[in-house]
Amino acid sequence: MTSIIDRLSQFPVRVFAPLAVAVVLGGCSSVSMLYTFADYAIKDRAGDFFDLDETAEAQLDENIRALKDWHRKTMLPKYASLLSDVAERAEAGPWTRPAVDGIFVRFRGLLDETARGAAPFAAAALAAHTSSDKISHFRQASAEYIHEELEEETAPLDERIQESVERRTRTFERFVGALTDDQVEIVREHVRGMTGNRALWLAHLEKRHRYLAQVLEANPDQALLADTVYRLSVRGHDLVDPAYERISERRWNALAAMYFDVLKSLNAEQRKTLVATLKSYAADMRELSAGS
Repeated sequence: MTSIIDRLSQFPVRVFAPLAVAVVLGGCSSVSMLYTFADYAIKDRAGDFFDLDETAEAQLDENIRALKDWHRKTMLPKYASLLSDVAERAEAGPWTRPAVDGIFVRFRGLLDETARGAAPFAAAALAAHTSSDKISHFRQASAEYIHEELEEETAPLDERIQESVERRTRTFERFVGALTDDQVEIVREHVRGMTGNRALWLAHLEKRHRYLAQVLEANPDQALLADTVYRLSVRGHDLVDPAYERISERRWNALAAMYFDVLKSLNAEQRKTLVATLKSYAADMRELSAGS
């Protein structure tokens, strides 16, 4: 599983889709708190890429409200069920790689379902961005973002590895408590093997942004735009870069391997903390979903 919240900047559906996933993988301390601030986070990120005049901002606000209501009622119970099942598996005994792989399959299925359900809301908001001026704004903002992110990839390798190790360690520690030095080294070894993935991802992201701009230029109807946004979100390689599918699958496999190695290294106290944390998140999600 990867930290979705720190990659919200891909494009609007990636902002809209994974509200609950951000709690699970980004480490927000409260589901309700995430939902409280989701409006601001989405608008802030959308503003990084799109020209939000008064009309566009009003449409965005309306679709954020509708999205949050749909996501709260429809998706939160499903994420809660996954977390509860993971907690039960953690209580049952030693982790196996097939068990971890099965969790990843379910998680990716929920990501797909979330993206599919969020796409119509994203498409409705994007309807305000089909003029030549607004598309030019998006293209320029996208190019600047890609350039800035690639600049970070020129930092010394050791610095990039250490930053990633610290980020992933923090994510694990939000669920299991402090990692031991040996467990941090497990994370480090896996991070070394994944070095270079981000540059490949940025190149793929640039292609998806270009494709989205071309679709917006054609001023498509809502159904076509929603389908495009969904496919770009979870299966962009089908549209712009078929070879990237293999890269993406290798990345998911590498993440599963890292999670398996860390999970099987947990001591009794860490496993207890993991179970309690997962159950707490699941209960918060169910409570929030049941609210009006």
